[in-house]
Amino acid sequence: EGESLFHQLQIKGALTGVSYSVSGLPEGAPFDTDTRRLSYSPGFGVAHSRKPVTVFRVLIRASTSTAVGNVMFRVTVSDVNRPPFFTAPLSDTIEATPGTLVDCTVRATDLDKRDRAELTLVSAAKIKKRLGKRGRITEKPSSIRIRWPIPTTALGDYRFRFRAVDQTGKSAVRTIVVRVGM
Repeated sequence: EGESLFHQLQIKGALTGVSYSVSGLPEGAPFDTDTRRLSYSPGFGVAHSRKPVTVFRVLIRASTSTAVGNVMFRVTVSDVNRPPFFTAPLSDTIEATPGTLVDCTVRATDLDKRDRAELTLVSAAKIKKRLGKRGRITEKPSSIRIRWPIPTTALGDYRFRFRAVDQTGKSAVRTIVVRVGM
């Protein structure tokens, strides 16, 4: 999944008057009869966890008025596990001013149906201390909400680092910066 395949059909002899028929091609895999080239870029989801390898048996038949030739080969698509990714917030920087409330929810997901993204706040103890008694962190498996009443004395950049991990150990890290200025 996610990689391209090219197959060039080689024919010996005269190329005039040759017609082609193709069977077994995966959806979205065109065979160009002029160049005799098969190109295919399987998207994610062609193979999946219930059947992690999908095999297509392709038959290309070349014929003229006097001869017929067949080429058979397999196209094998293997499932690829992708890491989770962050879906919210859209920006990595949140602009704020002292005395206001920052209310931010960070979300992560995994496009592989067999996986779930588990989201954690890196250095959570240090961040909870930074938020003080009025700040709140609400953690769910795929989202973390931070509510932070910014002190009137706070200025500068405050970094919050998040890590999303799926069941196979694939991970993604994202840093959200709360930029407090006047």
